[in-house]
Amino acid sequence: MTDFYSLEVETLLAIVVDRQATERDRIGAIDALLGSTDDRVVQAYLRIAFDPTEDLEVRCRVVEMFLDVPVLVDTCTRLLSDESPDLRFWAAYRLSQAWSLDISPALEALDRVAAFDHQLPLHWGWHVDREALYALEQLYWQPYRAVHEQDWRDYPDFALISPEAEYETFVWRYRRWQAGKLATLPYQPSNLKIDPDWLQIVVARRWRHVEFNVRQPKPRTYALDWHIMLYGQHLIGGLHRDQKSVVLSGKDWLWRRFAAWYRSMIAPDQPLLLYEWADVGIELQSGWSAKEIQTAVHKQDVWNVERDKRLAEDGASGDQPAP
Repeated sequence: MTDFYSLEVETLLAIVVDRQATERDRIGAIDALLGSTDDRVVQAYLRIAFDPTEDLEVRCRVVEMFLDVPVLVDTCTRLLSDESPDLRFWAAYRLSQAWSLDISPALEALDRVAAFDHQLPLHWGWHVDREALYALEQLYWQPYRAVHEQDWRDYPDFALISPEAEYETFVWRYRRWQAGKLATLPYQPSNLKIDPDWLQIVVARRWRHVEFNVRQPKPRTYALDWHIMLYGQHLIGGLHRDQKSVVLSGKDWLWRRFAAWYRSMIAPDQPLLLYEWADVGIELQSGWSAKEIQTAVHKQDVWNVERDKRLAEDGASGDQPAP
């Protein structure tokens, strides 16, 4: 097996652009180039990302591993309109991780994708619109950032409450490798519909210091959005236009409190799952307190560590669906 991390930039780049090399070797070289500031790498990645005749998985890995350079924002914004859901997925992901860059030029494209792009990538992952939510929320969080906040640790914790399998839960439940291709098992979407007018009434009744429809420019992604101040901390939220899922951004203890209250407002027999960013969901139980949600999240974190350890020991990739 080639030790890509021992190779020089020139050698790695030659492998990356070589269409006769195996997909595995090209992706290995891309991974080994992570962190390189060589402009030749950036230019090669740009050519690959926008070449529709290139291998799709190589194009996606190039986007995933693209450096935090200013051209990244324009690149990902353009790829959010690509015909491939895989490229739209990874463009949304990469924007969500570009903490050192101003991603505001991507706002309109992210809003469009988060609102309407409920498609699945061919190779790996969950629905594209869900992947775009985190980057979109980072942009709408900007008015609430303190002046001194400059890096990823100052961005809000992100959560999604949904009646359906999302993120890793969707992958583990419904995506399988069959005959060398990724297939999606049949699944039944939830018929839950939350009336935004009703939600506004009950949120205002419970949370006195709440403002509604504060996001500017007004997003198409949300049928209703809000801002709550609690103990000097900000919590922003939104009911997705699908009227099924609720997005929350802020300190994790704040959205746990909101999640416990929200669970109490929905019929006990209606399943609701809480997702902390793109992790496996935790099924919220009727009557749970914020403390009980915190305990469940902690147990989930422990399970994730054990799962990753088992996958590594088995020689499996964490990016692969469950067998």
